[in-house]
Amino acid sequence: MERRQLICNAEISGGDLSLHNVVSAMLLGERQWKAVASFCEIVIKKKEEAERVREDDVNAHPLRHSRDILKAGDKSRAENYRPIAILSSFAKVFESVLHSKFYTLVDPYLNDAQHGFRKGRSVNTNLLSLVNHVSDKLDKGCQVDVAYLDFRKAFDQVDNDILLEKLSAVGFDPSLLQLFASYLKDRKQFVRLGCFDSDLYPTRSGVSQGSLLGPFLFTIMVNDLSTCLVSGKLLLYADDIKVMVDIKTPSDCQDMQHNLDAIYRWSVKNRLSLNVAKCHVMSFTRARLGILSNYLIDCKSISRTHSMKDLGVLFDPGLTFHDHIRSLVAEGFKRLGFVTRNCKDFKHVGVFKVLYSALVRSKLEASSCVWSPYETTYMLMLEKVQKCFLRTLFKKMYGYYPFMYPTAYLQGALGYNALATRRLFDQLVTVLRILRGRLDCPELVGEACRLFVPDGRARFRADRLRLFAVPPARTVSRRNSPVCRALHTLNKLAAVQHSCDLFADGWTHISHQVDAGRGTSTGKAQTELAMAEDLDGFLNHWPDETPNREGNQGAFAQQ
Repeated sequence: MERRQLICNAEISGGDLSLHNVVSAMLLGERQWKAVASFCEIVIKKKEEAERVREDDVNAHPLRHSRDILKAGDKSRAENYRPIAILSSFAKVFESVLHSKFYTLVDPYLNDAQHGFRKGRSVNTNLLSLVNHVSDKLDKGCQVDVAYLDFRKAFDQVDNDILLEKLSAVGFDPSLLQLFASYLKDRKQFVRLGCFDSDLYPTRSGVSQGSLLGPFLFTIMVNDLSTCLVSGKLLLYADDIKVMVDIKTPSDCQDMQHNLDAIYRWSVKNRLSLNVAKCHVMSFTRARLGILSNYLIDCKSISRTHSMKDLGVLFDPGLTFHDHIRSLVAEGFKRLGFVTRNCKDFKHVGVFKVLYSALVRSKLEASSCVWSPYETTYMLMLEKVQKCFLRTLFKKMYGYYPFMYPTAYLQGALGYNALATRRLFDQLVTVLRILRGRLDCPELVGEACRLFVPDGRARFRADRLRLFAVPPARTVSRRNSPVCRALHTLNKLAAVQHSCDLFADGWTHISHQVDAGRGTSTGKAQTELAMAEDLDGFLNHWPDETPNREGNQGAFAQQ
């Protein structure tokens, strides 16, 4: 009877004692029950005391508190912190139910330019769309001006009345609008810093960062932003905005200015102010003297930059990613030194491997399908980090430092692949996920899904037939862009075995087909096979089905 009463109390109290503790209590034996029962009574009593402290605000729904996370800059300045909402258990479950019901209905009406918080889209699809467009224009000798815009406290400034109008425009009926109106009104929260809590204060605008419905509602809020553009192209990742305009003559700069004026008028109308101090413009060009123009927002000049960090990747005007690779190598050596120093006294080498994969290699491979280099100099710069790790790991395992051992031998002996092979495979997986419909990126479908159809009037040699039509490239940089390079490699794989189905076969089956083709291939096919030899060795360790990107990271970490 005592156990049943405590279970009922736990169910009524809610929060973290709702389901998990009730089930655990039913599975406990009689001896353990008494100790757990006394602990639960203490927790419930403390919870009731905390609720009585705020009994004057019982009707405030939903109650939440926020934790401030430092974004960048001086720690002593309050504006450098980002508030992250910590919701109660009931609010999390409630938002999860609403999000699961409404997302599939609203997603078809969302703008294709939005890549944030959407199924089948990610940071990589956003950056690949940018790189593919810019590399194509640079290959044609054009200049591309990209304006990076930033809203001032975007999630906190969302006007609830305007948001409800946007929900109505998407198709929400009055009953659903009343539901969201009741959920958004009369909200109160407090700020928690360490063990100190502030007083409760009302929040009359904004959506919660750190919740499920917050990003979902914000994407609806900015869904009509692309309709105000005069020309050019728009890319969104939540509140990060990129406006791209092709510049061929000085008069084209006026198109960018018209776009900025239209976006500013939209921001004023929707009460989302732009932070002009954090807005930048960058000109992608390979000309010595580009077409430069001074762009304005609200009569304030936008700063021009020659290096821009966009979603974790450092861009330069020539789209070479040299600065990004240098910064990655420097950061990789710092992290590797930290891991090596802290694992000095560890006897189990598995801990050293796991920490390297989690802290060092994950940093070196973040969004690698976007910036993967093709120059030998920068490929070797990245390999030096793993080379240092392999030699340290070899010393830990065998007791002596491999001074004269080549890197290829260490990779084979320790079971690691070259970082260049892993980056190439990451590009292949990304393009094949687009081909198989697992990535929703309309900007890249037209480039990746072009099949090569020979003309009957032309004569082709059998070894020149290819499956995919690679976009034409005039320069080496365009030829080695992510999509073009991946399509070139897929054509080489398809040339080894014609029975290999890249659209349906699993990776294990594809690798077996490549192995079977080694003994029968002659002439140029052997040359093509040799070019993909490293890739083939990596395919032998890949599962049958092509997983999503999160699955790729897990499979990589197991090596």
